[in-house]
Amino acid sequence: MLKKVLSCFILIFLNFGCAQNSNYELLANRVIKQTAEQLRSEKDLRAIGTVGQMMGDIQLLGVEFFYYHLVNLSEARELLVYASRVFLNNINENKEVRPYLHNYPFTEKNIEVKIWMHQPDGKEPPQGDIEVVSLRNGKMLYRLTAPSQFAPWPVLHEETYEEALKIVGENP
Repeated sequence: MLKKVLSCFILIFLNFGCAQNSNYELLANRVIKQTAEQLRSEKDLRAIGTVGQMMGDIQLLGVEFFYYHLVNLSEARELLVYASRVFLNNINENKEVRPYLHNYPFTEKNIEVKIWMHQPDGKEPPQGDIEVVSLRNGKMLYRLTAPSQFAPWPVLHEETYEEALKIVGENP
């Protein structure tokens, strides 16, 4: 329940907090929105928040999702790699945003993607199942449901983005 309230707050903040954006922030938001719509349509990922590091240019972009399916490690890896590839492609193929990127092409070190797993009824995954997967600073983390409300999520597995691409058979 707390996650749902927090998600609603984030969406409201994003909706009203973007009134004074610069041109590159507006372009970055468009790319994020495009990615969110594409991944909802293709993979049933539901965007719940964004991340940005933009001081003079676009240094980092990120997006968080809810996913209402339980997954194993292999499925989680494929989903995270797919979402990350779509996001990177949408950023790098956008000619309007390209001049504002801190570096072109953007790489896995310039994006953050986080996916929160839920059961189809919206409940958290059972203890021992994957609850959150993320890509940050080129590292992919797969975390299990925490044993208690205040305990940290145990790490199931960690790998680099390049290692994950090789495992799922993608070319870097």
